[in-house]
Amino acid sequence: MPIGGDAAYVLLDTARLDASGRFSARRLLRSLGWPPGHRVDAVVVGDAVVFAGSPTGQQAVGSRGELAVPAATRALAGIDNDGHVVLAAVLDHDVLLVHAGAMVLLVHARAMVTQLLPEHYADLADEREP
Repeated sequence: MPIGGDAAYVLLDTARLDASGRFSARRLLRSLGWPPGHRVDAVVVGDAVVFAGSPTGQQAVGSRGELAVPAATRALAGIDNDGHVVLAAVLDHDVLLVHAGAMVLLVHARAMVTQLLPEHYADLADEREP
């Protein structure tokens, strides 16, 4: 998970999941260098789904630049069926983070988001330390 670093390397966007849990993120996937067919794995970390490239990944980027968040993964991350998500491509870490729709309100103030997300990840890291 990204902690600190230069916020210029975090690209933000919003998306809406369709009924099967897919969302389009062409611009972010292009910035990450993930073409159609690129293999990825998804894991839940806190309240986010983290997609990371993996040669043996269980999922692949679709031909139209879409990814799918499986139903069980959505449930674990607390992503509601309303389908609104915030996307954060962390270029230095080659990951795409998908956050529940409650964070959509933050996107209207990009400066606030670039400050709050690193703080959020730092808080998560602090919670995991014994």
